[in-house]
Amino acid sequence: TGNTSTSGHLKASDTAYVGIQSISALTGADAANYTYANVKGDYVVDKLALTGSIAQGQTTYGSALVAGAVNLTNKVGSDVVSATGVTHSTTGLTSTSGHLKAGTHTALQSLSGLTGADAANYTFADVKGDYVVDKLALTGSIAQGQTTYGSVLVAGTVSLTNTVGSDVVSANGVAFNTTGNTSTSAHLKAGTHTAIQFLSGLTGDDAANYTFADVKGDYIVDKLALTGSIAQGNSTYGSALMAGAVTLTNTVGSDVVSANGVAFN
Repeated sequence: TGNTSTSGHLKASDTAYVGIQSISALTGADAANYTYANVKGDYVVDKLALTGSIAQGQTTYGSALVAGAVNLTNKVGSDVVSATGVTHSTTGLTSTSGHLKAGTHTALQSLSGLTGADAANYTFADVKGDYVVDKLALTGSIAQGQTTYGSVLVAGTVSLTNTVGSDVVSANGVAFNTTGNTSTSAHLKAGTHTAIQFLSGLTGDDAANYTFADVKGDYIVDKLALTGSIAQGNSTYGSALMAGAVTLTNTVGSDVVSANGVAFN
């Protein structure tokens, strides 16, 4: 009496219920010769280990962690018990800025406690949940590069604008997407090329928490000024002018280019 839960079960206790067991009656040919009120026994009710789950949580790297919904599957009858909250065990799993690293973290979520009239009858250590942290897509830019046709391409300066806190991450290099935009000699053609520069990778202790596909930069290739000469022409007054032979001395590699004609000023 007075020791039952909402569902009518004897409550769990860290200590024994003293003298809670007693004999209900005697039987046998000589039972009537005895009383039994002083025969007692103690009783211990261990807490029930809750089973259940915490739904997988998921956020992007650098964002506040959001707990998954808790589901308790073996509470008894009409007992009033629920989770007070969910905690995240991030020890050894944080970046330089103190955020949970990108990746899938098994059983990272656990219950912080129980509440309700019958909470004291249960333990909760086995209720866990996974957590997924998606990589953060870096934003930023690569400064416009500019060279003359035929010269080595020179990458622009990289600026990353949304790295998290004190994270250590930087560009590992810049590459050029020249597919479909090269000349016969395999040089990037003259003109303005939009978003042709891109990051080749990231470096730093926290690089694995980021993606970088969206960081791009334009590139300008100025036309190359040809050098060379036109051989001296010669004709008699009144005759048609005869152009001299053209020699171009600085065409690039195997480029196919020649003079289309010679005019006279």
